[in-house]
Amino acid sequence: TTRASKLLQVSVGTIHHMVEKGELESWRTAGGHRRITLRSVRNCQLRRGLMGGSVTNYSRMNVVVLASQPENMVQFKSALSANVIPTSAVTYFTNPLQMVLELQSLTPQLLLLDKDSLEALGGISWFSQFRSHEKLNHVLVVMLCDKVDVAEASAMLINKVNVVTQPLDVAWLMGYVNALATSWELSCQI
Repeated sequence: TTRASKLLQVSVGTIHHMVEKGELESWRTAGGHRRITLRSVRNCQLRRGLMGGSVTNYSRMNVVVLASQPENMVQFKSALSANVIPTSAVTYFTNPLQMVLELQSLTPQLLLLDKDSLEALGGISWFSQFRSHEKLNHVLVVMLCDKVDVAEASAMLINKVNVVTQPLDVAWLMGYVNALATSWELSCQI
């Protein structure tokens, strides 16, 4: 709350009032301390004219979905449509080349793809290139496939890819994405 008050140029008491009125998003730690989300402070700064620019990427986790098979896209959309993360934070692709061209500018934290898309990108070796890129090496990856053999599983582990098999366990993916989004949001707290 102290840092939020400095950023908004108001007293700590005013911050408490703003939280109570719903003008700022907050949560309490186990010890009872209040934490204000950076996104809500940045939005408030914009409303008050205290900063320029936009706040679209301060605490929003971005997800990129690449699925060559329509039924896989349906499964991914089903898992992401349950208000796990805002729809504006998800970018869907059916064309692997288009995804590669836009991937860096999207700055995703999570990439969901199907095995057919990976094959179109050049197979497992594509992950080595992907992981060597400075802006993308942190991205978590979940790949959906029909079955996995031992050699593929080893390569996926080396490249830090979570492999899930058909049919997609939508509840699992919803929980996984929700946990990531919560973790991302907490890492953006003031």
